[in-house]
Amino acid sequence: MDSLGLIGDVHEFVWGLLVDWISFVGIFLTLGLEFMPLRLIGFGVRQAWQSLRHSEGEGSISAFGALMTALGGNVGTGSLAGMALTVSLGGPGSIFWFWVVTIVGMAVKFAETLLAIKFRTHNERGEWVGGPMYFMARGLSKRWAWMGAMFAGVGTLAVFGLGNGVQAMELANTLNVSLGLPRIVSGCLVAALTLGIISGGIQRISRVSAVLVPVMLLGYGAFMVVMLLIHSAAIPDAIKLIFNDAFSGKAMAGGALTVTVASGVRRAIFTQETGMGTTPIVHAVARPNDPVLQGTIAMLGNLITALVATSTGLLVICSETYVANQDGFTMLSRAFDWGIPNSAWVGIVATVLFTFSTLIVFAYYGERCLEYLAGSRSNRLFRLIWVGSIVVASLTEIDALWLTTETLNSIMSVPNLIAIVVMSSSIFAITKSYNFKAS
Repeated sequence: MDSLGLIGDVHEFVWGLLVDWISFVGIFLTLGLEFMPLRLIGFGVRQAWQSLRHSEGEGSISAFGALMTALGGNVGTGSLAGMALTVSLGGPGSIFWFWVVTIVGMAVKFAETLLAIKFRTHNERGEWVGGPMYFMARGLSKRWAWMGAMFAGVGTLAVFGLGNGVQAMELANTLNVSLGLPRIVSGCLVAALTLGIISGGIQRISRVSAVLVPVMLLGYGAFMVVMLLIHSAAIPDAIKLIFNDAFSGKAMAGGALTVTVASGVRRAIFTQETGMGTTPIVHAVARPNDPVLQGTIAMLGNLITALVATSTGLLVICSETYVANQDGFTMLSRAFDWGIPNSAWVGIVATVLFTFSTLIVFAYYGERCLEYLAGSRSNRLFRLIWVGSIVVASLTEIDALWLTTETLNSIMSVPNLIAIVVMSSSIFAITKSYNFKAS
C-alpha cells in the first residue's frame, strides 16, 4: 500500500468516528443547555455590537475584535472552493447536513469559549492566554493534565496544515492560474505581509481583522446576494434538491446517503472549527471577563460562516457546475461566470483575502499552542518557521496535504471534546444561573 493510500485509510477511519462524536456532543450540549444558544442569538448580536462601540474590562482585545479575528480563521478556502468541492462530492444534500451541524455546533462553540474565559490566565509576559490546553490543565484533575499537552502538541502541528499549507497552496495556485504570478513571488509577498502583521501579536492581528474581515464578508455577501437575486427563479428548485438529496443521497454527484451526510458534517467542522478548540484561543483574551457573554458572541461565528458557505453552495447548485468533476476553484469560477458574465475575478479576490486572513489568525493559534509547551521564548522562532512554511507551501502541490491536515484536526478535537463533556455540568450550571438582564 502506498503512503497516500495509508493516509486515506487512516483519515476515513478517524473521521468516521469524529463525525459521530462531534454530532453527539453537539446534541448533548444543545439539550443540556435547553436550546439556550439558539435562544441567545439576539443577545450575542447586541453584545458584539456594544463591544464595538464601548469595550471595558480585563482582556487584550474587544469582544468584537475577537469575533472578527476568529472569523478570519474560519472563512478560508474551505468556505469557497471547499464548499464547491463538498457539493460535488457529497451532492446538494450535503448542505442540509452542514446546516444541522451548524446549529448543534453553536452549543459546542458556546461551551468551549465559556471554559476558555473561565480558566484563562497570564503567560510569562503578563499577557492573557487561554484555550482548551488551559481549561484542561486548570479545570480538570491532575490525571487529565496530559490532555492539555496532547492538544497543544497536535495543535502546533495541525495549524501548519489547515492554517498554513492548504491556504498558501490554494492562494499561490489561484494567483498563478488567474494572473500568471509565479508561485515564488506570491509566496514571498504573502510571507512578508504575514510576518509584518503577526509580529505585532494579537493586538495587531485583531486590528487588521476588525477592518479586513467585515469588508471581505460584506463585499462577498453583497455580491452573492446580487447574483442569487438575478437567478432567483432557480433557487426554489435548488433548495428542493438540497432537501430531497439530504435523505436520498441520489443526486447526480451525491452517491450514498452516508457520503452525503459525512460531506456536510465535515465541511461544517472544517469551516467553523466546530469542536477543534482553536477559536476559543482568541476568544479567551477578549474583554470583558464574562464567560457566558463571550460564549454567546463566539457562537455567532458559526452562523456567519454558514451564511458565506451556504451562499457559495447555492450558487454552485443553481449553476450546476458541481456536476463536473473538477477542482473546487474551477467550479467556483465557472459558477461566478454563470451568475454574472466575466465575474470570476470576484472569486479570485475573495479567495486571496479569505486565505490571507486565515494565515494570520492560525499563526496566533499555533504560537499559543507551542507557547504552552515551550514558553513564550518560542514565539519568535515559531513566527519565522510560519512565514518560511508559507513560501514552501506556495511552491508545492501535495495531494496528501488535505487528508493529513483533516486527520490531525480530528485528533486535536478529541481531548477538547472529552474535556467539554467532563465539565458539562459546570457549563450548564454557570449558564442557567446567569443574569442576562444585567448584561
